[in-house]
Amino acid sequence: KDKREIEASLTLGLTMRGIQIFQNLDEEKQLLYDFPWTNVGKLVFVGKKFEILPDGLPSARKLIYYTGCPMRSRHLLQLLSN
Repeated sequence: KDKREIEASLTLGLTMRGIQIFQNLDEEKQLLYDFPWTNVGKLVFVGKKFEILPDGLPSARKLIYYTGCPMRSRHLLQLLSN
C-alpha cells in the first residue's frame, strides 16, 4: 500500500468475475475489496504505482497501490487487460 514497504502487505486476486484485493495478516489473508469487472472503471499504471478507479464511487475514492518494480506493474497491466 505504501511505496516504502519492503514486504507485500496486499495480495491482488484476478478471477474470471473480477478483481479481489486481500490484506496480508500474518498467515491469513482478509478480503478488503471484491470488484466485478463491470464495476472496474479505469486502471492506471505509472512506474511502480497503479490505481484502480471503481465505477460508481467518487474519483477521490480511487485505490492507489505500489508494486516492487515497473516490470511487475507492466506484467500486472497485461494480466488485467487479458
